[in-house]
Amino acid sequence: MYRTTRGIQGPAIFLAQFIGDEPPCDDLDGIAHWHWASTASA
Repeated sequence: MYRTTRGIQGPAIFLAQFIGDEPPCDDLDGIAHWHWASTASA
């Protein structure tokens, strides 16, 4: 039997809200670095 998940569980980063035309939001590596830098100092 397979269980289906309804909705999102746990923390998630929705990448579409961060994608843009200018660095650091213009590629996945830039977003990952920005996210790491913003959470490392917290």
